Order: sequence, then structure tokens, then C-alpha cells
Amino acid sequence: MKNILAELWNGNLNPSEWRTENSEEEGKLLDLLEKNHKKLSEELNEEQRKILACIDDCHFESQYISCEDAFVKGFSLGVKMMVEVFWG
Repeated sequence: MKNILAELWNGNLNPSEWRTENSEEEGKLLDLLEKNHKKLSEELNEEQRKILACIDDCHFESQYISCEDAFVKGFSLGVKMMVEVFWG
């Protein structure tokens, strides 16, 4: 356990980079999102494409913040569970 925590502390572990395979449902959703995004982008003029790119950037940032929050809350829950098991 100490080695894993040291690796995490030293920046040698980055769980957000670990890839998982999408479920079939998620894959279909991502394909639909990409298809519709491409279709919309093709119908926009240059100024509208810049706005769409800004929206995409904001959406990505929002997702990043949400994922970070979920990681922190999940990690905290895991620690609370471990404390309860060992000292509860």
C-alpha cells in the first residue's frame, strides 16, 4: 500500500489516463454524438464554427472538473470504508 501511495504522490500513477473499453451503449452514444457534431459543423459558417469550438472546449473543461470531483469523492469514500473496517 505504501508503494502505491508513494507512486501516486510522486505523480507516477495517473488513473485518469487508464483506458477502458466503452460499453456497447456508450459506443453507440459516442458515435451518434460524433456524427451529429460533424453534420452540424459542416452546416456552420466560420464564425459559428469558432463558437462551436468554444462550446466544445467549455464542455471538455466541465467534464474534466466533474470527473476530478467524482474521483475525489470516490477516493474519500474508499478511505472512509477502510477506516471503518480497520477501526470501526
